[in-house]
Amino acid sequence: ADLRTRRGRALYRSGRHDEAEGELRRAASGGSITAHKVLGHMAAELGDNSGAVAHYQTYLRSGPRDKAAIEKIIQKLTN
Repeated sequence: ADLRTRRGRALYRSGRHDEAEGELRRAASGGSITAHKVLGHMAAELGDNSGAVAHYQTYLRSGPRDKAAIEKIIQKLTN
């Protein structure tokens, strides 16, 4: 799952969103919580605010160190 997350993140950064989404969804299904964060970023960038919030909320349940930053992003997406 971690390898898929890294690959998905690289694909996302290179603009290959369809491929990135597939890798990241498989990573998330395999237990990668970080994949949800990246999927959240990707969804937000593509204008899917509700999808982004859902992924971010899943990510937040893991108690990440960047909780405050992600909560700010959620706040911007929901206002």
